[in-house]
Amino acid sequence: MTKWVCKYSLSYFFIDILFRIEDMEKILRYLKFMVSTLGGTAVDCFVMWLLAEVLFADVSFVGLFVAPTVSFECAVFTNYTLAYFFVWKDRVGERSKSSFFKRFVPYNASCIVAFLIKMVPYLLIRHFAGLNVVICNLLALIFSGAFNFVMNEWVIFRKKEDKVSGNSMKVKK
Repeated sequence: MTKWVCKYSLSYFFIDILFRIEDMEKILRYLKFMVSTLGGTAVDCFVMWLLAEVLFADVSFVGLFVAPTVSFECAVFTNYTLAYFFVWKDRVGERSKSSFFKRFVPYNASCIVAFLIKMVPYLLIRHFAGLNVVICNLLALIFSGAFNFVMNEWVIFRKKEDKVSGNSMKVKK
C-alpha cells in the first residue's frame, strides 16, 4: 500500500513532470534568461545612475524621462546580444549581421512595450515613495521581466516549424 501511495502521490506527479526533457529545457532556458538579464539590469542601472545622479543631477526631466529611456536602450542591446548568442542560440540558425539585426527590430519593438510596462510603476514609485532612481528602476523591472521572457520564447526566438508532407513538426536547430 505504501508503494502505491508513494508512486501515485502528488509529489511523484510533480517530480515526473519536472524531469521530462522538454520541461527541463524550458526551465534551463528560463534560468539562462534570468542570468543574462542580470547583465542588462546592471547596464540599465549604471547608465540610469550615471545620467540621473552624476551627469544631470540638477535636471529633473532627465531623471524622469531621458535617463530611463537611454538606460533602457543600452540594456536592450546588452540583453539582445546575450539572448542571441547565449539563451536562444539553438534557435538562431544562421548567424550573420543581417540575421542579428533582422531579429533585433522585433526584439526592440517588444522591449519598447516592456519599457512602457516598466515606466508606469517607475513613475508611480518615484512620485509616491520618492526613492532613489536606481531603486525605483529595479522595482519597476520586475513588472517587465515576465513580458520579455514570453515575447522572446514565443515570438522573437520561437521554434521553427518544418513542413514535411503536410505535417507540422517542431525541429530543433
